[in-house]
Amino acid sequence: MKRKLLLALISLTCALCLVFSLAGCNLVGRNVHKFIYKCSQTEHWQACTDCGKEKDRSGHAVSDGVCPACGYVEKCTEGLKFTEIEENEKTVGYSVKKGTATDSHIFIPSFYNNLPVISIDYQAFYGCTSLTELTIGNSVTSIGACAFEGCTSLAEITIPDSVTSIGERAFSGCESLKKVWKVSYFSD
Repeated sequence: MKRKLLLALISLTCALCLVFSLAGCNLVGRNVHKFIYKCSQTEHWQACTDCGKEKDRSGHAVSDGVCPACGYVEKCTEGLKFTEIEENEKTVGYSVKKGTATDSHIFIPSFYNNLPVISIDYQAFYGCTSLTELTIGNSVTSIGACAFEGCTSLAEITIPDSVTSIGERAFSGCESLKKVWKVSYFSD
């Protein structure tokens, strides 16, 4: 008898778990969405990381090259070199490195040629002693190894929460670094 009761309780628990998982983000009438900002080159919106529900589309309100709501970086430093990133013979985004850029404040844009800038290359700005400030667009997910190694004048960096991977020695030798802003674009 105890075994049948135990099996019945386990079955009921499993059934309830299934019902709640199928309910997505609205568990028993509670709104538990976890929204993050997504963007295109013209607008941003909020999207739930679990169910994909979207809300609040609006245009960017760019100030000094950056949208403060979502982290979209419109401004692009002249001279940066972009390399295509391909998947299945299709360009899906770009990686970036210094190229001929000479500005002391580097702006790595969110988009280039209508596609996201996804990564900062290995040794992208290695030994760039004139670099003092860095603003990274909200589409960048990785910073390569040694990307800013030896940038002795680099004092301030703004890194969006989209960055999930920072390579070994990426900021080694950045002896002037005083401010690192890790900016989150989550909302409730």
